[in-house]
Amino acid sequence: LTPSVDFTLLLWFRPDAWTGGGFVMPLWSWSDNPKTKGYDVSIDDTAGNAIRIQSRTTTSQTTTLGASLSKWQCLVLSQGGTYGMETRFLLVTFNDDGSVYSTQREFFSAATGGASTGPTRAQRVSDSAALTATMEWGKIRTSANYYDGKFGQFAFFTRSMTASEMERI
Repeated sequence: LTPSVDFTLLLWFRPDAWTGGGFVMPLWSWSDNPKTKGYDVSIDDTAGNAIRIQSRTTTSQTTTLGASLSKWQCLVLSQGGTYGMETRFLLVTFNDDGSVYSTQREFFSAATGGASTGPTRAQRVSDSAALTATMEWGKIRTSANYYDGKFGQFAFFTRSMTASEMERI
């Protein structure tokens, strides 16, 4: 898979236990070592089991979207933007019978001329060209933290998606 400046990630997961103790439980990582380029997506148990994305070493966005224990969840995360990261999150949680338990959405945006919420497109282009790391699930290569649970389907799209496109996949 070739690195991409803008992308959309679809990931099904079901946490079996929280690792506890103020850890960030990694779901997906695509970063170099010592994590100066790329992305990590995780569950932050210091923030109410919120979904979080981190880019590079300094920029992270922790959402208000809370992951649920022992329930299948579909996370769709779309990353793009010219002036900084514009990130859309969609988290749908399901009951055991397949019915929808909850649907949560959140959007972060970097305004033109305003404070950036992450690397600019030019920085992401440079990072992507130099990123040779492999994708990892359930761990981050520079951390002992781990994810305790199951993974289902995974899809990676090499473009960002609108909110309505995310709802359809």
